[in-house]
Amino acid sequence: MKKSSNINMSPKWNKFLCTVMRQIRSQRPPAQIHDFGWYVEKTRYRGRPYELPISWFVTSGCSMDRTGSCTMCNFGSGGEFDKDSLRWQIDQILKEVGELPMIYITPLGSMFDDAEVPSDIRGEIFQRVAQGNCRVFGTESRPETITEEKMRKFRAAFNPKVELQVGLGVETSNPYIQLNCINKGLVEIDASNAIQILKRNNISAFVHVLLKPIFLTEHEAILDSINSINWAFDQGADGVIFCMTNVKPYTLTHWLSQRGDYRVPYVWSGLKVLQSIKPQYRRRCTLSGLYSGVEIKETAYNCSECTKEIIAGLQAFSARPDFAILDKLEQYHCRCKEEWEQVLNERHPDLPDRLPVQYEKIASVLFGDTWWQQSKDVVLTELKQSSYLWDSVAANTAI
Repeated sequence: MKKSSNINMSPKWNKFLCTVMRQIRSQRPPAQIHDFGWYVEKTRYRGRPYELPISWFVTSGCSMDRTGSCTMCNFGSGGEFDKDSLRWQIDQILKEVGELPMIYITPLGSMFDDAEVPSDIRGEIFQRVAQGNCRVFGTESRPETITEEKMRKFRAAFNPKVELQVGLGVETSNPYIQLNCINKGLVEIDASNAIQILKRNNISAFVHVLLKPIFLTEHEAILDSINSINWAFDQGADGVIFCMTNVKPYTLTHWLSQRGDYRVPYVWSGLKVLQSIKPQYRRRCTLSGLYSGVEIKETAYNCSECTKEIIAGLQAFSARPDFAILDKLEQYHCRCKEEWEQVLNERHPDLPDRLPVQYEKIASVLFGDTWWQQSKDVVLTELKQSSYLWDSVAANTAI
């Protein structure tokens, strides 16, 4: 369907989800300075398999965390750290990974958010990295923190031969899902502008796409990821980090999972998405979501007999984009594949018709029936007012 001309005028925040997330996060302990570290993602460097250390340092956390943003995220749990504390963490990280040809260093939230990473500290980080042997350097930031001035300074800090990459947490191109399921506080123009600014400054843009945000059926989740990956590349993204949703503590995703109201995606669904996009896009996707810098309660799975093998195959594809790897996985026979196919064929009311029921269940448990009775008119009115966003996207694309 044709998109509404008002798509970029949509509200940024779902107030109900903000209230829910602030409540869920209220008991979360802050991260400590010694919680910095790194984990390894299987990816590729200059066309060859590469085990990339994703390094993070502890800051005050994502600025949007306090608003109640992002129902699946737990990266805003930092305390208040002075500049010397940030410098010390970077020193420790660079001692371990600073001489590698490709490294990623990111704060808990956004590298280019001045409230989280002061501009002088950011400049010192880039200067330190540029003095090493790094040939590819990457970091992450919310799209609205990307500006021409900041990207010019970022690019100027490095030799022109060094490839710079920025991961953008977009998650979905569907504005209704963005607002009423993820609640990232992001509209399409923020994401598309960030990609264009990065391209103009010779910095590679890597868009993060999320498979199966809360409230989506397995079928809807596959469609949404296909549409979002296509959107990212159509906007000029250099690559897509395809993240299968995991379950982190102090998130609404975890809260729903504990009550049997959310299941992480089947790994089969991740394979289906990759097999359903254009070949030229497929080879520029890498898998994520299996590891993290914070505790993970659960990751995507099929069954005990095939999960490890299918995940290993998808990781192999991330390191070497050979389509034969995916074709072999698709031919893999397991009893759970029939279960997955049955789940895909289940019929459900449209998402806008299901959400009022889901919201009521959440509110009644978290805040009580009285709160819901007093607040439901406002909550449901705001939800209804955003329904045009669902109508404005191709939600019924066949797979």
